[in-house]
Amino acid sequence: MLLTNSLYVRAASVLAVTLVVYAQWAAPAGSEVRPSDLFFPFFCYPPGWTMSIFLMIVLPSGDRRNLIGLIAVCAGIGASVGLGVEGATLHAARDAAVMAGLAPYAFTLTHIALNSGSERSRWIDLLAVASLVHVTSLCIPYFRDNTAIWIPRILDADIARLDEAFGAQPSALMAIAFKKLPVLGTASLIVYTFVQLPITIVAACQWKRKAADDFSVLPAFMIGSIIGFTCYWLAPAIGPKVYFAADFPLMHADAAILNRLPLTDFNPHHPRNDMPSMHFSWAVMTFLFTRGFPIVGRVYAALFVFFTFCATIGLGEHYLADLIVGMSLVLMVRGLTAARLPWRDPDRLRAALIGFAMLSAWIAAIHSETPIAAPLTVLFSLATVGAAIVFERALARAEGQTGLERAQAAAAPRIDGSRFEIGAAPTAGML
Repeated sequence: MLLTNSLYVRAASVLAVTLVVYAQWAAPAGSEVRPSDLFFPFFCYPPGWTMSIFLMIVLPSGDRRNLIGLIAVCAGIGASVGLGVEGATLHAARDAAVMAGLAPYAFTLTHIALNSGSERSRWIDLLAVASLVHVTSLCIPYFRDNTAIWIPRILDADIARLDEAFGAQPSALMAIAFKKLPVLGTASLIVYTFVQLPITIVAACQWKRKAADDFSVLPAFMIGSIIGFTCYWLAPAIGPKVYFAADFPLMHADAAILNRLPLTDFNPHHPRNDMPSMHFSWAVMTFLFTRGFPIVGRVYAALFVFFTFCATIGLGEHYLADLIVGMSLVLMVRGLTAARLPWRDPDRLRAALIGFAMLSAWIAAIHSETPIAAPLTVLFSLATVGAAIVFERALARAEGQTGLERAQAAAAPRIDGSRFEIGAAPTAGML
């Protein structure tokens, strides 16, 4: 039995809410990692607006106008309260942003309450997937920031050795490129900072035009994030900018330099969110979900991948190895979330198992006391990227073939008892 898109969406959303509740309960008051402490900033920061952006894209024009009106009303109420109660323009702007961020929740919950049957189910799915980025963003700081407290050991030296196999530290090369090309650096920083927006835009466009059994990028984003955060525990690292400190950008991390750098880090502001790069993994997954989009959408997603690639390395947040290992994570997630195909499908199994095997092998190699020789590191890196591309494309072809077969079966004439019927074409979208 296939796990439907609706079940995937709802399961991912329930899991996200559960993580938020746990993060709220487990974090001490005033720690700045409790979801309630982050509630106001996150409604002003892009995650608080991702639900509105998502709905603006997927809703028909009538509902879109109603939502815009509700956002305006809520923002007006918030601004009035801020001025009237706190008497400060800054507070008015903040309260307006918070109330406007509540509007899409009120909008979808109202439709759920007023409808029934399949229409109510459709709005429940819409609420689940549209709010997923915002909800997960509330729990991410707890699990990210506490790694600096829970895991004192860092493996940056081992990861930097992998990068050095390419002849120099790629992070230093890209950082130097940013200095010579400030426009590239600025654009990369903007894309890196507002990573949620391209994901939400592409997810909304994909959700609007997809068939009912297609899988949304947002639950895939959630599943990939959980696996990625697990890897942060298995291969804790803080990134070249923090690790090399004043020496960044460091062109060559030879043995003499790495041997004098610490193996532990007790700074609570240095989370272990390095291996693999989730920013890059999210960007690649987003690009893969634009298959079938117009060329403009494909180019937009490709630029997202390009600037994210530049930012992750050039800003000193990640080593090149983090991005390479991220490709194996993407392949694994694609296999896990290929909803059109049954679990026993060989292409789906291959993608999930090979992605998992490569991810595990790289983490084991990082922990190994015997460093991999430089030529083998380069070879294994190229093999990882190549395998991720080849097996993901095979999975995509299998998904496409399955979709074509279903469309042909639905369009073919069929006999139902004594009646002759023409099967309806598959739905172009759930909304």
